[in-house]
Amino acid sequence: MEDWPKLVLYIQSGDNESEEGWRSSSGYLKKRDMKGELRLGITDSLTGVEKAFQGKFLQSTVRRCQAHLARYVLTKTSQKIKQQVAGDLRSIYFLQRECNGDLRRISEK
Repeated sequence: MEDWPKLVLYIQSGDNESEEGWRSSSGYLKKRDMKGELRLGITDSLTGVEKAFQGKFLQSTVRRCQAHLARYVLTKTSQKIKQQVAGDLRSIYFLQRECNGDLRRISEK
C-alpha cells in the first residue's frame, strides 16, 4: 500500500453525522465519476459513515483510522496499564510502517 496514491477526494463542513448526511457526501463522490473504484475508506468509525460509504461503493472496505482506534482502546484500558498499552500501540503502528503491512514480517519481530 505504500506506493498507492493517497488523495483527499472530498472535504465537507457540516453538522450532520447521520447516515443520510453521509450518503449525500458519498453520492457526491459517485457523481465525480468514481464508479465504485474506491476500495478503502478510512473514517472515525461513525456508523452512518460506514453504511453510507459501503452503500455507494459496494466493493469497498471501511476501517477506523489509527488515531481513533488508539483513543478508543485507551478509553477501555485500566489507568494502571494505560501508558504501557499506549507504548505498545505506538510500537505496533511503527512496525506496520517499517514492514509495509506485511504481517509475516511483523510477527517475526
